[in-house]
Amino acid sequence: MAPDNSWSACQFTSDTVGALSVRIGGYVLDGDGAAEVAALTRAIGREPATAKVESAPHVQLLRDRAAGAARGTHVIGSEIFRGTVPPDGVNALLTVVQARAASRRPGLAKLKRMTGAPARVPAGDNAFPWHGASSMLQWLVDLPNADPASVADGYGWIESGHRAVAPWSSGRYVNYLEPGPTDPARYHGAHLERLRRLQAATDPNGLFRVPYAL
Repeated sequence: MAPDNSWSACQFTSDTVGALSVRIGGYVLDGDGAAEVAALTRAIGREPATAKVESAPHVQLLRDRAAGAARGTHVIGSEIFRGTVPPDGVNALLTVVQARAASRRPGLAKLKRMTGAPARVPAGDNAFPWHGASSMLQWLVDLPNADPASVADGYGWIESGHRAVAPWSSGRYVNYLEPGPTDPARYHGAHLERLRRLQAATDPNGLFRVPYAL
């Protein structure tokens, strides 16, 4: 179980010239960021190409995470991993990103830690079904030109990622909805029937109609 005052993510990226990169980022509240970087470097056993430690007020961190006016256009997908992803799963993920780089197209796969404070909330206490999971994977493709062909290409790559890591994926994150027919249980897990009962009781006429959202 990770400490409550820290959060981290590991990002694998391909770009339009075929380059691959790995980036690890995180936040530490009321802690020593430099010490965290040093500990991570020792655990990996290799010096990073670059490392940066900054200090900022809590509110600024929230604004940075929200992106604000800097948000761009992209297509997005997700996976939920209940347990630690084994080496075969990591290799499958990396193969998807490497294939994207070989085609000289942008793509990002970002593992986000879900342990720590979120894991202390019992799974049945709110609508979010994935409390207690180990990590979330975010698939993302930036689209400078959101034309139909680029959108289809981006979602095609994300679908290839779904297939590659399917043996280890338990579901998806409802805030990263994707188009196309998908079993709502992929987003809502074991909470689906309970959410449907609540929906029937509070919105019997179906005023709110959003695919997969309840």
